[in-house]
Amino acid sequence: MRTAVKFGGSVITRKSEPLSIRSDVLVRLASELSVFRARHRDHELVVVHGGGSFGHPLVEECLHTAGHIDRGCFSRVSFYMDFLNHVVVEALLSSELPAVGVSPRSICRGVEYADCDVEVVGRLIDAGVVPVLHGDVTLSKDGFKVVSGDDLVWYLTKSLGVGRVVFVTDVDGVYDKDPRTASDAKVLSGMHINEVLGAAEFWGVRDVTGGMLGKLRKPLILGVKGVEVYVVNGLIPGNLLNALEGKKVVGSVLWV
Repeated sequence: MRTAVKFGGSVITRKSEPLSIRSDVLVRLASELSVFRARHRDHELVVVHGGGSFGHPLVEECLHTAGHIDRGCFSRVSFYMDFLNHVVVEALLSSELPAVGVSPRSICRGVEYADCDVEVVGRLIDAGVVPVLHGDVTLSKDGFKVVSGDDLVWYLTKSLGVGRVVFVTDVDGVYDKDPRTASDAKVLSGMHINEVLGAAEFWGVRDVTGGMLGKLRKPLILGVKGVEVYVVNGLIPGNLLNALEGKKVVGSVLWV
């Protein structure tokens, strides 16, 4: 079985502090992946991480000042996303996982499914390597564009036969209401993504890559089926490992 794990940028970085990394959380998540891999040698992994305080502020600044991503922004975002990717890969290597970074701008000539050639990712997985991709910027026929890490997860899932997707976030799953303002907010679980989209208000999901709504709509757009989806709180020790092993988690267990 193949599993795609998405480290949310809000989990591995501090979004309120530019260019800051939650080193303790990242190291622990890497350790949980390593424990899982050691227990399940025949299970294949691919990792994607978000931009967090490295990518998002830079993109937002460009959109605010220039109205689009210009050459300077493309260069800066590329540099800092590569830097963050190196940090993530280093954490995985330190946990004895054979991780290697893959730059999406090198395999995507746009932001749509057909624009990305993920064949090399599949070959790396077949070779026993753990590919590590990330949210990125790429050069398309319409200029410089943002490639969402969430979208990449679903492109990989559709193309490479991924059977389980784990979104590691900084919240306790997908809520029906904003838990910051509604005391009766509940985590939605045990549902098809179609049902979730009809039941949730998608509080606080506005960011430059689409937030929670983008996570859950994309597989339906791509026609992904037969995949187990976890949206779990990665700030809770052991939660990622439990999701990988199909155990009880603090989060949402969904399917598509």
